[in-house]
Amino acid sequence: MLVIHRSCSAAVVALASWICLSATSAGQSLEGWTLQAPDHTIQLLNAALNQDGGWRFTIQNVSAKPIANLLIGSRQGQNEQLSGLDAFSSGAGAIQPGETTYIDLNPRSNTGELLLEAIVWSDGSHTGNQKYLARIEDQMISAALETKRDADILAGAADSGADSAESVVSQIGTTFPQTPSDAVDTLRGIDLPGVPRGYLDQHLGGESHGLVAGLTRVRQAVLSDISDQVKLASSTPTKSKVRATAIMHAQTQAFADLSAKYRALNAAQMTTLVGFIHGGER
Repeated sequence: MLVIHRSCSAAVVALASWICLSATSAGQSLEGWTLQAPDHTIQLLNAALNQDGGWRFTIQNVSAKPIANLLIGSRQGQNEQLSGLDAFSSGAGAIQPGETTYIDLNPRSNTGELLLEAIVWSDGSHTGNQKYLARIEDQMISAALETKRDADILAGAADSGADSAESVVSQIGTTFPQTPSDAVDTLRGIDLPGVPRGYLDQHLGGESHGLVAGLTRVRQAVLSDISDQVKLASSTPTKSKVRATAIMHAQTQAFADLSAKYRALNAAQMTTLVGFIHGGER
Protein backbone atom coordinates (compact mmCIF):
# COMPACT_ATOMS: atom_id res chain seq x y z
CA MET A 1 0.00 0.00 0.00
CA LEU A 2 1.27 3.43 -0.90
CA VAL A 3 1.59 5.92 1.93
CA ILE A 4 2.10 9.60 1.21
CA HIS A 5 3.88 11.57 3.93
CA ARG A 6 3.54 15.33 4.04
CA SER A 7 6.56 16.23 6.16
CA CYS A 8 8.18 19.40 4.88
CA SER A 9 11.33 20.96 6.18
CA ALA A 10 11.25 24.45 7.62
CA ALA A 11 13.08 25.76 4.57
CA VAL A 12 10.43 24.37 2.27
CA VAL A 13 7.56 25.56 4.43
CA ALA A 14 9.02 29.04 4.14
CA LEU A 15 8.41 28.81 0.38
CA ALA A 16 4.68 29.15 0.82
CA SER A 17 3.73 28.05 -2.67
CA TRP A 18 5.86 24.91 -2.70
CA ILE A 19 5.04 21.43 -1.53
CA CYS A 20 7.27 18.65 -0.30
CA LEU A 21 6.09 15.06 -0.70
CA SER A 22 7.79 11.86 0.38
CA ALA A 23 6.68 8.39 -0.77
CA THR A 24 7.03 4.96 0.79
CA SER A 25 5.96 1.55 -0.42
CA ALA A 26 5.47 -1.77 1.32
CA GLY A 27 8.65 -3.77 1.70
CA GLN A 28 11.11 -0.96 1.12
CA SER A 29 11.59 2.31 2.92
CA LEU A 30 11.63 5.34 0.66
CA GLU A 31 11.93 7.90 3.44
CA GLY A 32 14.10 10.78 2.36
CA TRP A 33 12.90 11.06 -1.23
CA THR A 34 11.17 14.40 -1.55
CA LEU A 35 9.73 16.44 -4.40
CA GLN A 36 9.54 20.20 -4.42
CA ALA A 37 7.00 21.60 -6.86
CA PRO A 38 4.56 24.52 -6.95
CA ASP A 39 1.05 23.80 -5.70
CA HIS A 40 -1.35 22.35 -8.28
CA THR A 41 1.36 21.13 -10.66
CA ILE A 42 2.62 17.59 -9.99
CA GLN A 43 3.04 15.33 -6.99
CA LEU A 44 5.23 12.34 -6.25
CA LEU A 45 3.27 9.10 -5.78
CA ASN A 46 5.91 6.40 -5.67
CA ALA A 47 9.57 5.54 -6.08
CA ALA A 48 11.04 2.16 -6.91
CA LEU A 49 14.37 0.76 -8.06
CA ASN A 50 14.42 0.16 -11.81
CA GLN A 51 16.20 -2.59 -13.75
CA ASP A 52 19.26 -0.41 -14.29
CA GLY A 53 19.82 0.11 -10.59
CA GLY A 54 18.48 3.65 -10.67
CA TRP A 55 15.13 4.97 -9.53
CA ARG A 56 11.76 5.17 -11.24
CA PHE A 57 9.57 7.93 -9.84
CA THR A 58 5.83 7.93 -10.43
CA ILE A 59 4.33 11.40 -10.67
CA GLN A 60 0.77 12.64 -11.07
CA ASN A 61 -0.60 15.71 -12.81
CA VAL A 62 -2.59 17.50 -10.10
CA SER A 63 -3.19 20.59 -12.24
CA ALA A 64 -6.28 21.31 -14.32
CA LYS A 65 -4.49 21.23 -17.69
CA PRO A 66 -2.51 18.72 -19.79
CA ILE A 67 1.26 18.92 -19.30
CA ALA A 68 3.23 19.17 -22.55
CA ASN A 69 6.74 19.50 -21.18
CA LEU A 70 8.49 19.19 -17.85
CA LEU A 71 11.94 18.76 -16.39
CA ILE A 72 12.67 17.23 -12.99
CA GLY A 73 16.11 17.39 -11.42
CA SER A 74 17.85 15.37 -8.74
CA ARG A 75 20.34 17.50 -6.85
CA GLN A 76 23.17 15.99 -4.84
CA GLY A 77 25.83 18.46 -3.88
CA GLN A 78 26.95 20.37 -6.95
CA ASN A 79 25.66 17.65 -9.29
CA GLU A 80 22.22 17.55 -10.85
CA GLN A 81 20.63 14.94 -13.10
CA LEU A 82 17.63 15.80 -15.24
CA SER A 83 14.77 13.77 -16.61
CA GLY A 84 11.41 14.74 -17.97
CA LEU A 85 8.62 14.58 -20.50
CA ASP A 86 8.42 16.02 -24.01
CA ALA A 87 4.95 15.56 -25.49
CA PHE A 88 5.32 18.75 -27.56
CA SER A 89 7.68 17.21 -30.12
CA SER A 90 5.75 14.00 -30.76
CA GLY A 91 2.20 15.01 -29.89
CA ALA A 92 1.93 11.88 -27.74
CA GLY A 93 2.33 11.33 -24.04
CA ALA A 94 0.92 14.55 -22.61
CA ILE A 95 -0.10 14.00 -19.01
CA GLN A 96 -3.81 14.73 -18.69
CA PRO A 97 -5.19 16.10 -15.41
CA GLY A 98 -5.23 13.31 -12.84
CA GLU A 99 -3.07 10.98 -14.95
CA THR A 100 0.27 9.56 -13.89
CA THR A 101 3.56 8.92 -15.64
CA TYR A 102 7.07 8.06 -14.55
CA ILE A 103 10.60 9.34 -14.94
CA ASP A 104 13.86 7.47 -14.49
CA LEU A 105 16.89 8.93 -12.73
CA ASN A 106 20.15 7.42 -11.52
CA PRO A 107 21.15 9.47 -8.48
CA ARG A 108 24.27 8.56 -6.56
CA SER A 109 22.43 7.77 -3.34
CA ASN A 110 19.18 6.15 -2.27
CA THR A 111 17.79 9.31 -0.76
CA GLY A 112 17.61 12.83 -2.06
CA GLU A 113 15.57 15.75 -3.26
CA LEU A 114 13.71 16.00 -6.53
CA LEU A 115 12.88 19.44 -7.86
CA LEU A 116 10.45 20.39 -10.59
CA GLU A 117 12.75 22.66 -12.58
CA ALA A 118 10.30 23.66 -15.33
CA ILE A 119 6.83 22.81 -16.54
CA VAL A 120 4.86 23.86 -19.65
CA TRP A 121 1.18 23.16 -20.12
CA SER A 122 -0.48 22.56 -23.47
CA ASP A 123 -1.85 26.11 -23.58
CA GLY A 124 1.67 27.53 -23.21
CA SER A 125 1.37 28.62 -19.60
CA HIS A 126 4.50 27.74 -17.67
CA THR A 127 6.50 28.16 -14.51
CA GLY A 128 9.92 27.23 -13.21
CA ASN A 129 13.61 27.99 -13.42
CA GLN A 130 14.24 30.46 -16.26
CA LYS A 131 17.36 28.61 -17.41
CA TYR A 132 15.42 25.41 -17.98
CA LEU A 133 12.38 27.18 -19.40
CA ALA A 134 14.69 28.79 -21.97
CA ARG A 135 16.03 25.34 -22.92
CA ILE A 136 12.49 24.02 -23.35
CA GLU A 137 11.56 27.10 -25.39
CA ASP A 138 14.40 26.50 -27.87
CA GLN A 139 13.48 22.83 -28.01
CA MET A 140 9.86 23.72 -28.84
CA ILE A 141 10.93 26.19 -31.53
CA SER A 142 13.15 23.68 -33.33
CA ALA A 143 10.56 20.91 -32.98
CA ALA A 144 7.83 23.11 -34.47
CA LEU A 145 10.07 24.21 -37.34
CA GLU A 146 11.13 20.64 -38.16
CA THR A 147 7.53 19.41 -37.92
CA LYS A 148 6.42 22.05 -40.44
CA ARG A 149 9.39 21.29 -42.71
CA ASP A 150 8.73 17.55 -42.72
CA ALA A 151 4.97 17.95 -43.17
CA ASP A 152 5.61 20.16 -46.22
CA ILE A 153 8.01 17.59 -47.72
CA LEU A 154 5.43 14.84 -47.22
CA ALA A 155 2.69 16.98 -48.73
CA GLY A 156 4.85 17.68 -51.79
CA ALA A 157 5.48 13.97 -52.25
CA ALA A 158 1.76 13.24 -51.98
CA ASP A 159 0.91 15.94 -54.52
CA SER A 160 3.48 14.80 -57.07
CA GLY A 161 2.58 11.13 -56.76
CA ALA A 162 5.97 10.25 -58.21
CA ASP A 163 8.36 10.55 -55.26
CA SER A 164 9.77 7.29 -53.92
CA ALA A 165 10.14 6.67 -50.21
CA GLU A 166 13.91 6.91 -50.68
CA SER A 167 13.52 10.38 -52.20
CA VAL A 168 11.31 11.60 -49.35
CA VAL A 169 13.65 10.22 -46.71
CA SER A 170 16.60 11.85 -48.48
CA GLN A 171 14.83 15.24 -48.46
CA ILE A 172 14.05 14.96 -44.76
CA GLY A 173 17.54 13.70 -43.94
CA THR A 174 18.81 10.60 -42.21
CA THR A 175 21.53 12.30 -40.20
CA PHE A 176 20.92 14.30 -37.06
CA PRO A 177 22.42 17.60 -35.91
CA GLN A 178 25.38 17.35 -33.57
CA THR A 179 25.56 21.05 -32.72
CA PRO A 180 23.10 23.96 -32.56
CA SER A 181 24.62 25.39 -35.74
CA ASP A 182 23.82 22.12 -37.54
CA ALA A 183 20.18 22.48 -36.52
CA VAL A 184 20.08 26.12 -37.55
CA ASP A 185 21.42 25.30 -41.02
CA THR A 186 18.36 23.09 -41.56
CA LEU A 187 15.74 25.32 -39.95
CA ARG A 188 16.78 28.81 -41.06
CA GLY A 189 14.22 30.47 -43.32
CA ILE A 190 11.20 28.42 -42.23
CA ASP A 191 8.29 30.50 -40.97
CA LEU A 192 5.71 29.62 -38.33
CA PRO A 193 2.23 31.20 -38.43
CA GLY A 194 1.69 33.67 -35.62
CA VAL A 195 5.37 33.75 -34.65
CA PRO A 196 7.39 36.90 -35.47
CA ARG A 197 10.33 36.33 -37.80
CA GLY A 198 12.55 38.34 -35.48
CA TYR A 199 11.72 36.05 -32.58
CA LEU A 200 12.72 32.98 -34.57
CA ASP A 201 15.94 34.58 -35.82
CA GLN A 202 16.88 35.58 -32.28
CA HIS A 203 16.54 32.04 -30.97
CA LEU A 204 18.14 30.44 -34.00
CA GLY A 205 21.09 32.74 -33.48
CA GLY A 206 21.87 31.19 -30.09
CA GLU A 207 23.85 28.14 -29.10
CA SER A 208 21.23 26.22 -27.15
CA HIS A 209 21.34 22.44 -27.38
CA GLY A 210 17.58 22.55 -27.06
CA LEU A 211 17.64 23.30 -30.80
CA VAL A 212 19.34 19.95 -31.39
CA ALA A 213 16.96 18.00 -29.15
CA GLY A 214 13.73 19.32 -30.64
CA LEU A 215 14.73 18.72 -34.26
CA THR A 216 16.13 15.27 -33.50
CA ARG A 217 13.03 14.01 -31.72
CA VAL A 218 10.70 15.11 -34.50
CA ARG A 219 12.88 13.73 -37.30
CA GLN A 220 13.23 10.38 -35.52
CA ALA A 221 9.44 10.12 -35.22
CA VAL A 222 8.82 11.08 -38.85
CA LEU A 223 11.40 8.66 -40.24
CA SER A 224 9.99 5.88 -38.08
CA ASP A 225 6.48 6.60 -39.39
CA ILE A 226 7.70 6.58 -42.99
CA SER A 227 9.48 3.26 -42.46
CA ASP A 228 6.33 1.71 -40.99
CA GLN A 229 4.15 3.00 -43.83
CA VAL A 230 6.58 1.82 -46.52
CA LYS A 231 6.53 -1.68 -45.05
CA LEU A 232 2.74 -1.60 -44.99
CA ALA A 233 2.55 -0.36 -48.59
CA SER A 234 5.01 -3.03 -49.74
CA SER A 235 2.76 -5.73 -48.31
CA THR A 236 -0.15 -4.65 -50.53
CA PRO A 237 -1.58 -7.87 -52.01
CA THR A 238 -1.86 -7.58 -55.78
CA LYS A 239 -0.87 -9.30 -58.99
CA SER A 240 2.78 -9.04 -59.95
CA LYS A 241 2.07 -7.14 -63.21
CA VAL A 242 0.67 -4.13 -61.35
CA ARG A 243 2.52 -4.57 -58.06
CA ALA A 244 4.94 -1.65 -58.55
CA THR A 245 2.11 0.73 -59.44
CA ALA A 246 0.00 -0.43 -56.49
CA ILE A 247 2.89 0.06 -54.09
CA MET A 248 3.55 3.56 -55.45
CA HIS A 249 -0.12 4.49 -55.02
CA ALA A 250 -0.12 3.11 -51.47
CA GLN A 251 3.01 5.08 -50.63
CA THR A 252 1.55 8.27 -52.07
CA GLN A 253 -1.52 7.84 -49.88
CA ALA A 254 0.72 7.17 -46.91
CA PHE A 255 2.60 10.43 -47.57
CA ALA A 256 -0.72 12.30 -47.66
CA ASP A 257 -1.84 10.71 -44.39
CA LEU A 258 1.47 11.46 -42.68
CA SER A 259 1.43 15.03 -43.95
CA ALA A 260 -2.03 15.50 -42.44
CA LYS A 261 -0.85 13.96 -39.17
CA TYR A 262 2.14 16.24 -38.84
CA ARG A 263 0.27 19.35 -39.93
CA ALA A 264 -2.26 18.63 -37.18
CA LEU A 265 0.62 18.18 -34.73
CA ASN A 266 2.14 21.45 -35.89
CA ALA A 267 -1.15 23.27 -35.27
CA ALA A 268 -1.21 21.91 -31.71
CA GLN A 269 2.44 22.89 -31.27
CA MET A 270 1.63 26.42 -32.36
CA THR A 271 -1.08 26.73 -29.71
CA THR A 272 1.48 25.87 -27.05
CA LEU A 273 4.33 27.92 -28.48
CA VAL A 274 2.30 31.07 -29.14
CA GLY A 275 0.80 30.82 -25.66
CA PHE A 276 4.31 30.47 -24.23
CA ILE A 277 5.56 33.50 -26.15
CA HIS A 278 2.71 35.79 -25.20
CA GLY A 279 3.17 35.91 -21.47
CA GLY A 280 2.11 32.47 -20.33
CA GLU A 281 4.01 32.67 -17.02
CA ARG A 282 1.85 31.18 -14.29
